[in-house]
Amino acid sequence: MTFYIDAVARLSRWGAGLAAALISAIMLLTSADVALRYLFSAPINGALEISEMLFMAATLLCFAIVEVERSNIAVRFVIDRLGERAQAVVSLLQLATCLAMSSLIVRQTWVTAVASLERGEFRQGYTIYLPSWPARFALPIGFGMLCLAIVANMLIEARKLSRRV
Repeated sequence: MTFYIDAVARLSRWGAGLAAALISAIMLLTSADVALRYLFSAPINGALEISEMLFMAATLLCFAIVEVERSNIAVRFVIDRLGERAQAVVSLLQLATCLAMSSLIVRQTWVTAVASLERGEFRQGYTIYLPSWPARFALPIGFGMLCLAIVANMLIEARKLSRRV
């Protein structure tokens, strides 16, 4: 069980690192586009569209690290008044609900991404056509990593419950 939790933590850190690299690429692309536009009147074709796709991927890759580190925003004024065992039970119920919803999202977005790949979908930008299927795979990958992180946190909460018995 500890191996799984550690592996998910490593995977989520890898996803966050990749997200940071994508954000850096967006910054470089945007800076180069602005510089070329104003200095030489020659903007980079498709810079906006590429940035949009990279930003979506960067955002989704961070879902898992937020769950692993439990950095999400939570209002806990009711839950904090419960006992430790009740808090663990409520947390398990919340995590199970999130896992169910995230699993549905993974399944449906995977089907959509595969269909997009098979059709060879392209997105028409202002100046260029870009394949849209790579961005569509960011959704099931990001939510899949989130599902793994939720299961890891469920194992941690279950361990808390088993210690209390």
